[in-house]
Amino acid sequence: MSVKKWQQGLRGHAHAKIWKRMAFCLLAAAIGLLLWTFRPRQKEPPFIYTSAAYRSLPKDSLDVLAIGSQRMQTAFNPASYYSATGFYGYVLHAPCNTFSDSYQVLKEALNTQHPSVVLIDVSPLLSTSRACIIGDHVLRNTNANDEELGYVYQSSKENEMQDIETYALRYKPALSAAESSFVTRLASLCQSHHTTPVFINPPFDQNQFDADKLAAINEYILRKHLTFIDFNSMASSIGYKLGRDGNGYRANTWGAEIVTTALVEQTADLVKNHHANALLEESMMHMVQETMQILFAAENMDVGQMLQYAEKYPVISIIQCRDISKLHLVKGEEELLAKLGLDCKKNGSLYAIIDHGNIVRFSTEPFAQNYNGWKIELTKKGISVNDENMEESAPMHIWLLSENPLSNKAVNRAIAVTKSVDGLWQKD
Repeated sequence: MSVKKWQQGLRGHAHAKIWKRMAFCLLAAAIGLLLWTFRPRQKEPPFIYTSAAYRSLPKDSLDVLAIGSQRMQTAFNPASYYSATGFYGYVLHAPCNTFSDSYQVLKEALNTQHPSVVLIDVSPLLSTSRACIIGDHVLRNTNANDEELGYVYQSSKENEMQDIETYALRYKPALSAAESSFVTRLASLCQSHHTTPVFINPPFDQNQFDADKLAAINEYILRKHLTFIDFNSMASSIGYKLGRDGNGYRANTWGAEIVTTALVEQTADLVKNHHANALLEESMMHMVQETMQILFAAENMDVGQMLQYAEKYPVISIIQCRDISKLHLVKGEEELLAKLGLDCKKNGSLYAIIDHGNIVRFSTEPFAQNYNGWKIELTKKGISVNDENMEESAPMHIWLLSENPLSNKAVNRAIAVTKSVDGLWQKD
């Protein structure tokens, strides 16, 4: 045999092996495809958009349901809403980059709950919004201490304050067919379940494009005779500040208190047929305690703000003032104390115990009293609680206590007020 024929034979043998391997691979692929096609199919779970925590709620127990992005999840605090009204709320979030997600979440949510009000986040309509969250309550990168009833707690670590910038309308964009459908479909879904839709823009650091788009959203929603609450446009009037009350995209618990209080004013009258529920009462009270821990934390230096919190939450305010004239209170501060029943112009010195905004005892002279398990003594030098003394050389002393001293997270905040800077500021 010649060398040439021998080489040709080897090449032929090699080609045959290659073809066999290719045939084997094609056969294996075909078998694999058949197995995949005819594999046993698992049934799609009946619930895929709502959380397990939501589905465990007693049926038809919610009064207010909020759905939306991370911005909604941190801006609406059910504990704050409950403290003001006694109504039960919950937050369900969806990816804020699609319209259909919000619809599917709400559609499924209304299978087990029929709230009077649904708060709908318009973040999917804002293409520049980066405050998105995907998945089942996965906000874990923003100092979240805990999550309850869908809400995520956010502590404030900034004292700097900045207004949300407003813009004159540069141009008037119109909503696309898909965007307008987002509004009308959600509204129709709510109305078919006899619930009132309220569209919400939680506060965030907007740009010109966002401001223009929000103007278009507002116009369309109002044209449909629906309600739209734009917290960017009303931030100044309600006192919401970037930095103190939230970062550029989400509110902290201080900011949520401001936002939720405003929502109470505009939506509480829409709640009908509230029914008390022992399980939700327990959850709400626990959540109230968690919220109070942040609102009355040492980082909060605004005494006036905390006195307003004390009217709403189960907090006892103990106030001792030796000489009100030394504080040089402004009109707003005098009105705040007057609302609590303390006439600063009439009384130079005053001693008071106030529970939940109601005067328990008031006097122009020192006194001692046991109240709700607290041993309280007001003297000319200061305040004593359970034999713990606060006697600093300050014109005013304020001690904030939880109504329940046995609570694991009872509020216990002693404050020496030495100056007034538009809000009864604590001693530095």
